[in-house]
Amino acid sequence: MLMIVVAWLLLGFCRPVTPAVLHEGAVTNVTTVAPKSVREIEKDIESIITSVTKMLLPYFVRNSDLNISAPLLDAMAKPPFGLFRGTFSIMGDYDECLDVSANKRGDIPKTKEDEFYHGQYCTVEADFPPKLLQAMLDLGNGNANHTEFGKIGSILKEFPAANFAGNYFKFLIGICLPSTCTQADLKEILKLVPVDFIPLNVRRCEDGRSKVFNVDQIVFLTVLALIALLVVIGTVIDGYQHLKHKDSKGERKNRLLQFFVAFSLYTNTKKLVHIEKNSGSEISCINGMYVLGTALVVIYHTYFLPFFTLFSSNAANLGTYLKDIEFTLIVTMGISIEAYFLFSGLLLVYPRFRRNEKHPKINVIKIILRRYIRLCPSLLFILGLIVVLPLVGSGPVWTDIFDKAADNTRKWWWTYVLMFNNFLAVKDQTFLYLWFIPCLMQISIIGAFLVWLMGKCPKFGMCIVIATGVACNIALGVLTALRNYPPTYAIYYYHNREHFEETIYTAPLSHFFSYGIGMLLGYFMAKNPTLKFSRAHVIFGWIASLLLMVGIQFIAYAGKDGTDPHPILAAIYAATHRTGFSIGLAWTILACTHGYGGVVGKIFSWKGFGPMSKLGYFGYLIHYIVITFHVSNARSSIIFSHYENWMRISGYTLVTFFAAYVLYVTFESPLTYIESFFLPSRPANENLQNNIKQNVNIEGIVATNEIIPPNTIASWNLKNSSYISEEHSKL
Repeated sequence: MLMIVVAWLLLGFCRPVTPAVLHEGAVTNVTTVAPKSVREIEKDIESIITSVTKMLLPYFVRNSDLNISAPLLDAMAKPPFGLFRGTFSIMGDYDECLDVSANKRGDIPKTKEDEFYHGQYCTVEADFPPKLLQAMLDLGNGNANHTEFGKIGSILKEFPAANFAGNYFKFLIGICLPSTCTQADLKEILKLVPVDFIPLNVRRCEDGRSKVFNVDQIVFLTVLALIALLVVIGTVIDGYQHLKHKDSKGERKNRLLQFFVAFSLYTNTKKLVHIEKNSGSEISCINGMYVLGTALVVIYHTYFLPFFTLFSSNAANLGTYLKDIEFTLIVTMGISIEAYFLFSGLLLVYPRFRRNEKHPKINVIKIILRRYIRLCPSLLFILGLIVVLPLVGSGPVWTDIFDKAADNTRKWWWTYVLMFNNFLAVKDQTFLYLWFIPCLMQISIIGAFLVWLMGKCPKFGMCIVIATGVACNIALGVLTALRNYPPTYAIYYYHNREHFEETIYTAPLSHFFSYGIGMLLGYFMAKNPTLKFSRAHVIFGWIASLLLMVGIQFIAYAGKDGTDPHPILAAIYAATHRTGFSIGLAWTILACTHGYGGVVGKIFSWKGFGPMSKLGYFGYLIHYIVITFHVSNARSSIIFSHYENWMRISGYTLVTFFAAYVLYVTFESPLTYIESFFLPSRPANENLQNNIKQNVNIEGIVATNEIIPPNTIASWNLKNSSYISEEHSKL
């Protein structure tokens, strides 16, 4: 079968190789031959491979038992249809390969003890010829290319998205070998392939046999078992309490019982779906925006997983989609992460300054501790899942994705505890999307001091917020211009992404002003509970908001062919587009909160979004694993198309919210209650001692005023512990 692979590589890529890209004047005595179309070349390759396969099949049959050789041959990957349409992963039959087993006589063994060898699945990576890639990159940047085998522009133009070819064009070939062959043997065989201009590498070999448990996996599985036990005990106790006190609410004074009941599925589900009536402290439109934000990150990562070519066929459709201007909204959808920074800044300031206090008491240390407790344990829980996941799945690309992520987690876990993993190199991060959590923590530390400063001297504090944001934006522009970074994080500029991700995209520098705008908005809304705008102001506000939130994204469409913009233009866009998006979003929140949102405001303020918004944090943390779990289990390539992607998006979104619900009722809600013992919130006023029921968020904002009997205060505290902090239901 390896001969087939070698023939495929030779026939598909063998061309004169020195040099691949020349200036037009340097090409002499070369006959320019109009190349065949891609479809014609593809048919020729398939025809030759079919012929070679037919010639080799009798050899396998004569030299091995048919029951053994046939599955080995059948399980191997063969060049499929659609190579030139972006089928980069040729998987073969993973399960059939691992099911192969033979004894010394070449028969199928009756017992495991009789087995002499079994099948093992190996993955060979074939990189695209570097010089051809350079020609494609130059073509994408508008440079004419000439090679010793003629002008190839007509062919290169049929390779969509050529500008980031170097990152995506890596062919993976599944090879099924007997377990008696080692990975080193396969590497030696590959050295015999006479195509030096095509880098070949054996990524891995696996036999699918029993996996060894590591200490960290055993520890986390023990934690999961303990949580499951607490959930069972808490639910049983809670059920018994409700049956015992079915005619009255009862009081649970026993702290130990309260601890167990904090893990009750019934109580935590009830807290989740509980919707406050006549709540005057909640900015209700944010609930719908949080839910939409979770859906947007699912959409974005369904289309643009960093390793999507490992499991995709027809990936060349992406190049076609990039030409569609409306697709720009998906390409630039990563900007929606700025909404989370804005919401966090808003919810930090708004509740504290809504009180009628000249100088509100702000405890900086408590704010930082609350934020850390809110973010870190849940993040570590997800890291634990990532470490365990290599044990629970398999597939042609499963090991490539999850084993690497687990290894990086073991190596760099301490950076997640200390909350600075966003400064790691991209190759060292568990999954890149987790950069957001430490970045938010770092900005929140700065925000805690700024909100304290605003409490002491509001005008001076706000000036410092603005000055810091402007300074960050100027620094962004300067870095972009000096280092020739792309203007934004979009797949148009994927070929120039790595250092940009480490220096710009995952750094607090890029996102502080979005957080600062949230702080300024929170202060303005707290001090102006009622606002009236003229019709002209409302119309102007919405037009400006749409231009800032949507129109600014379409500017990125100018880079659809991968051409790098002028450094000055890139710097201006890099320094302003996130801030512009956040200003537009700030108006949307302001308008919806004060009754100028129209249909948009009614949709975002729908009460049903209230419970779903509480799942926002775990929804963000788990969505990537939901997507990756599915694609890593794939036994064959997944078609990359709008229809297939949106079908997957629908399923991913549902599973994400369900998984977030499970994690909320078993981990997040109990953690919130436990935290309340160590960091109790300060009552907003003396009404609590007068038995006035109050829902308190962050530092004690009255949400409702309802007289309750004295003997139910304790049970109300347990039931409503999730309302102790607004930050516990929002990022």
